[in-house]
Amino acid sequence: MFLAGYDSIQEYFIDPVKLSDVTTKGLNGLKSLEPSLAVERRSNLIEVAVGSSVVGTFPAPREDDTTAWARLTTSAIVAGRDSSNALADSRPERIYKAVFDAALSSLDRFSRYATAEAANDNRAARDGFGGIGVTLAREDDPRRIAAVLENTPAARAGLIVDDVFTHVDGQELGGMELNDLVRRLRGPVDSTLSVTVRRKDRNITVSLQRAFIVPPTVTYRREGDAAYFKLASFNQRTAQTLREHFNVARTEIGPRLNGVILDLRGNPGGLLDQAVSVSNLFVSDGEIVSIRGRHPNSRQHFDARRDDITRGLPLIVLVDHHSASAAEIVAAALQDSGRALVIGTRSYGKGTVQTVQRMPNGGEMTLTWARFYAPTGYPLQDFGVMPTVCTSFAGADSRMLMSAIRSSAPRVSDGTPRQQRMIPVDTAVREKLGKGCPARSGGGELEIQVARQLLEDPPLFARAMTLRLGDLTPEVAAATH
Repeated sequence: MFLAGYDSIQEYFIDPVKLSDVTTKGLNGLKSLEPSLAVERRSNLIEVAVGSSVVGTFPAPREDDTTAWARLTTSAIVAGRDSSNALADSRPERIYKAVFDAALSSLDRFSRYATAEAANDNRAARDGFGGIGVTLAREDDPRRIAAVLENTPAARAGLIVDDVFTHVDGQELGGMELNDLVRRLRGPVDSTLSVTVRRKDRNITVSLQRAFIVPPTVTYRREGDAAYFKLASFNQRTAQTLREHFNVARTEIGPRLNGVILDLRGNPGGLLDQAVSVSNLFVSDGEIVSIRGRHPNSRQHFDARRDDITRGLPLIVLVDHHSASAAEIVAAALQDSGRALVIGTRSYGKGTVQTVQRMPNGGEMTLTWARFYAPTGYPLQDFGVMPTVCTSFAGADSRMLMSAIRSSAPRVSDGTPRQQRMIPVDTAVREKLGKGCPARSGGGELEIQVARQLLEDPPLFARAMTLRLGDLTPEVAAATH
């Protein structure tokens, strides 16, 4: 386990690491299990103490010798367990988690370790799983069905929202916790199970055959004559589902369809390739994103390779402080290319890409291995995506913002990507610009109202598309209100 972890850190982490620091910080993570433990480097020795007693002293290996550092880690843990009942009683998984949590947190805030159980949940969210197609309530009774996915075994069997599971395969659930029930409902694709649910005053028992379930990340609804899509995250089906929902919207709204609203507020990100694929649905040519890291395989750039599925319909992207990572890639690509108007607050600024390495125990180590850059070259790390129409300043409302856009001086495009002219190269200038639109949580109706009004007024939308970042400052907006 430790050799696999150290090999991965040394090979993939974005910056060179000192294994001596990683190891000592990791071992000191065992304080969460044994508070009196201390691990220090003294010259060329690694010293392990429990309370006032030194329980182990080990020669420090060469910095690049992952095998030797892994052996030292194991020896130090054995020494600690021999002197601490708390460590001796801890299962191996708790040891791994304590060490890797501390080691990885010393690298950056996005590198992390997931236990085998947590990693299974992560893989299910990314890649899908064998299940029946229900979402369980978390806030009250975890046995209650909160949603039933379309075209799944649960839907075909007639299960509905508010049904409460009482038995699985004949076994009574009682006060079973959410994670335990999820594990019972999931299983190999095509395997069968029997469930009993309580519906009002009667019990219903049905037999189901598990199917491959990919958690939905895209929802659609009509907003006036606009197609509104909410993207909760990016998993392996996001781009395909978005395409399918757009086809539904085009059929439902017909020739009245006046534009697309892509809501990325609260979207924490997900799979890089899906961010590229979603951008590809709307951008016909040019670069979408580039990534650069220390590992040779991390140096890549991605170009648009498909036709715009909307055939040039007006496009608005909504972002907020919780729009991060893959969501920022999409927002920046659509903004940089001049394809979309971005409305909301400054995004999170997670401009790094992580690689996931599977561990021998079935767990996962997620490591930051590259930074990504918008098509016009500016790094998204820390600064994030700056919306053209900012909604985060005090007193902002749709009337104020629409009035400010109407009063703005129209600009003439010079044929270059708009962001080239809008994002300053100088970091200090960027930070000053960012303060004009502070990062805040969104999710309300203001951004949707502004988007709808702009799509209903094509000349005003066209004027908004010529704005530069910072044109709609709080002062400007207030003066026009």
